[in-house]
Amino acid sequence: MSPVHDVVIVGAGPVGLTLAGLLARQGARCLAIDRAAARTDKSKALVLWPRTLELLQSVDAVAPFLAAGSPAVGGRIFSRGRPLAHLDFTRADSAFASALMIPQSETERLLETDALAAGAELWRGAEVLRIAPAADGVRIALRAADGGARELACAWLVGCDGAHSSVRHALGLGFAGAAENEDWMLADVHVGGGLARDEVAIHLHPEGVLAIFPIPPDRFRLIGDLGPARGAHPPEPTMADVQALLDRRGPRGLVAHDPLWLSGFRINDRQVPTYRVGRVFLAGDAAHIHSPAGGQGMNTGMQDAFNLAWKLALTLQGRAKPALLDSYDAERHPVGAMIVRGAGALTRLGTLRHPLARGLRDLALRALGRLPRALDAVTAVLTETAIRYRASPLVRDERPRPPRRGRRAGDRLPELPLRGDRHTLLLPPGGAALAAAVDAAFPGLCDAREVPPALFGAGVAGVVRPDTYIGYLGPARAASVIAHLDSYLVRAP
Repeated sequence: MSPVHDVVIVGAGPVGLTLAGLLARQGARCLAIDRAAARTDKSKALVLWPRTLELLQSVDAVAPFLAAGSPAVGGRIFSRGRPLAHLDFTRADSAFASALMIPQSETERLLETDALAAGAELWRGAEVLRIAPAADGVRIALRAADGGARELACAWLVGCDGAHSSVRHALGLGFAGAAENEDWMLADVHVGGGLARDEVAIHLHPEGVLAIFPIPPDRFRLIGDLGPARGAHPPEPTMADVQALLDRRGPRGLVAHDPLWLSGFRINDRQVPTYRVGRVFLAGDAAHIHSPAGGQGMNTGMQDAFNLAWKLALTLQGRAKPALLDSYDAERHPVGAMIVRGAGALTRLGTLRHPLARGLRDLALRALGRLPRALDAVTAVLTETAIRYRASPLVRDERPRPPRRGRRAGDRLPELPLRGDRHTLLLPPGGAALAAAVDAAFPGLCDAREVPPALFGAGVAGVVRPDTYIGYLGPARAASVIAHLDSYLVRAP
């Protein structure tokens, strides 16, 4: 079969829809398929962190999200009602000085609208039955929405189909990790009693934890652990269970009412050994799942998509060497591992049972709350502005003495508005000749712009990738910049 689609994406949740929109913007013939007949109507993942908002801004897609969500400017941690620490998201190193609280149902709606407007196709109610990867593409057998059998061929396949990924199973990849032996409760409800609508609250208690998240326009997400797992499946909570948890662990006087979603769940911490097998990639929950602590899962998956999209697009255009697609796993697997570890550690910290361990935890959190620089470091991790690729094979910092502080190759560059579909060549004053030489070697690849020497140092040039991470910093010499780009791109003939 001749490929009709350049890329087929299995899974049309936030990750798959993000990837579809990004690829379609860059001219790829892209199809997203999903076994569900419709988008989710549940709130599920609730937060878009500043780093994800920056990436959406780079492709001029952020405005609808800001209009649909509401800001959360910080988070407060309490122990038995006593304040321990306050995280101030407005101190994040980003133009987006808050978390954006927005139900996943809205996020998917906006991403679907964006992907279809960009030219992507979307098939719902279609279930993948088999995949057959080959050296030159992938064949897919599926059951269509009408029940009929279909076969597709594509150049590349991406599994964005969640924790029970059919693509991952078809590849035979392991999903190393473990399930936590605890039952948890989730409740999306209205709450009377004066909760802050612009902050997240974490209430630590000898019995466990209660996390409270605002959901626009007028409800809250409550999450709490219920002790050791009982039975094969976690029980679905009742409103009496929800109110009892609020009464025991939360502030006084809160009344839960009018539920929209009640659910029980258990936590798994798992990750695949590799995000790529030949012409098949994995992203999002298909590649990594973990505790909801920190609200990192959907954001990490969407950032997987931003990392992969520009690399696939350049490959489809015949402009990339194999090293470019190889770097997807090299860059994103360590990030996924970090998120899995971090979310698990936060969960264990919040659910300590031994009185001495809880006391030491509370002392440590109270001390942390008095250290602004330490709080800023925690905020950078939560907002995902701390993610960087300094160890990536695509990154070079050739300055004689890179500063201990300040931007380095592999870091994001929030200081400048950047396009998310092209490289940007950063030039010192008078760098027109360098720009011309780079354009001759790689025509139409880079936008060129002059930056003040104070940004990176005198006589320094930079290359920023389409995902707005700095790929190169070094001498403003054509040979040096071209050698960097030549490591993963194909020169003009």
